[in-house]
Amino acid sequence: MNGLVTHTANKSENRLHEFESLAMPLMDRVYNMALQLTKNPYDAEDLVQDTFLKAYRSFHRFEPNSNFYGWIFRILLNNYINIYRSKKRRPKRIDFDLTCAIYHNDDSSEEIEDKDLLDHYENYFNDPITRALNKLPESYRIVLLLSDVIELKYKEIAEILDCPIGTVMSRLFRARQILARVLKSYARHYGYATTTV
Repeated sequence: MNGLVTHTANKSENRLHEFESLAMPLMDRVYNMALQLTKNPYDAEDLVQDTFLKAYRSFHRFEPNSNFYGWIFRILLNNYINIYRSKKRRPKRIDFDLTCAIYHNDDSSEEIEDKDLLDHYENYFNDPITRALNKLPESYRIVLLLSDVIELKYKEIAEILDCPIGTVMSRLFRARQILARVLKSYARHYGYATTTV
């Protein structure tokens, strides 16, 4: 009986070591994608934690010679869709300490600093690029983030989303068209475009 317990413990340790060797190099990329999807560092951390927990629990189903990168991102996207899409849209979280600093600062010499904090919030909530990305249909936004932010190849995106490469290319093309149309005045205003986009 003691030999069986030792064998099981060794097998479990080997499994954990193998999982860590594949997962740890991807931690930053998975977090960045989660942050792009959730737009909130706290939710991104929760999503990453849940993703890696589910990945570890189902690691016995992972095919050793297949694409671990695609597999972990597929789990991340499924988690995002299942958890965050079903929730009602929540207001963005505001840093409590910064908010308190704005309302409880009696020192008139720090008035400029208060104005900077208010400008920070105004810029945070009114970023035209973020608003434009949020207006994209979910399927377009995910493909755009995977391609242009995470910098995956079409084939990798197709594997993650379990769809043909042509679908990835089509969604990406449409997402870029929509963004170009929505951001055309912004681009002209800031000198990124001088002619009609």
